Amino acid sequence: MRPGAVLTLTAALVAGAAVPAVAGSTTVTCTVVAGGLSLGEHAGVTTVADHRGSFAGWTTSIAMLGGGTATAYVAVGDGPTVTSGSAVATTPYRTPTTALTISAMPQPFVSATTTGSNTVTYIATVAGAGNGGFTQSVS
Repeated sequence: MRPGAVLTLTAALVAGAAVPAVAGSTTVTCTVVAGGLSLGEHAGVTTVADHRGSFAGWTTSIAMLGGGTATAYVAVGDGPTVTSGSAVATTPYRTPTTALTISAMPQPFVSATTTGSNTVTYIATVAGAGNGGFTQSVS
């Protein structure tokens, strides 16, 4: 399943590829650890870079690709962490017990209230069995 944990957003991105900062945009990238990991392990670092400079806030969504079932959560020590700017990022999915059950439909995963441009990172843990991995997006 790990190969599908690849990426994310506005266009199909290759795992680990850098996304340029574009004024007035919000992007999310997922950097996958090389070598492939089993489900139930860290899925790589997700970075949300919000360059809009607005109070609009953002929400990442997560969805399964190719079928299967899995859960996802962000452990307390794994973020979300504001690395620049001003944001309050949260998720209710903090433990295996409170994990989000991922389906083919995108579901809200991490959200932030903001007061301008910001960058937030987190590491999701994904557990279960899937055929095509998962994807994240931001809105």
